Amino acid sequence: MQYGSGVAISAVIDTSQNTYATGDFTVSAPLECTFVTLLDPLGGDFFAPLDDGVITLTSCPKAIGDKVVGSFKNAVLQSDMNESSRTLSGNFDVAVYAMTGSLNCPPADEPDDNDNGQPDDDDDQPNACQGYEFCESGDGACCPYAECLATCGFNCVMNDDECAGGLNPVACNICTLGCLERCGVDQACRDAATALTSCEDDAGCIEIADEDAATSCTESHCCAEFQAAY
Repeated sequence: MQYGSGVAISAVIDTSQNTYATGDFTVSAPLECTFVTLLDPLGGDFFAPLDDGVITLTSCPKAIGDKVVGSFKNAVLQSDMNESSRTLSGNFDVAVYAMTGSLNCPPADEPDDNDNGQPDDDDDQPNACQGYEFCESGDGACCPYAECLATCGFNCVMNDDECAGGLNPVACNICTLGCLERCGVDQACRDAATALTSCEDDAGCIEIADEDAATSCTESHCCAEFQAAY
């Protein structure tokens, strides 16, 4: 899951052929079963799990285009750069764009609860940037690089042998940080993106896994920083 600011959340969930793919999966250290990482390329930081938290899957996608629905619950991530940490708690709802093999899904006549009971984040917050289009005017400091960074980050996950589709988060981090140079990102964009990420962090927006809710949080709390960057 990648946000306009460049922040990317990657989760690997270790399912089993003997149990249904839906359910709760305990978060472990990277490369050990189920884990989640957060990469902030413009901020130059990478966050790895601390053997704490749960990833819940409430859907079982069977084909490309199906939805992967679930939530993060108190997944604590530690910075590689300092002693700071972030906690992921929130819903996600993303479409499958590639598949290899299949999941062990519950039978069609067995109900699968897709509601984890968590309220939507920031439902009662005013949207200060309502109607503002991402890079519509092109004035944002990072607009000239947004498409390149998104494509470069995607290619790191999908095509970099060391990154291995997200299975090696350290290698993914190195590859994605290299996108700054490959895309020729200037200092003005880096400064604007750092200010935006700092605001999103202070407001708790980065901890929201649901993309729509996270965007609403950013627009409500960090409108000026968002417009300056994008």
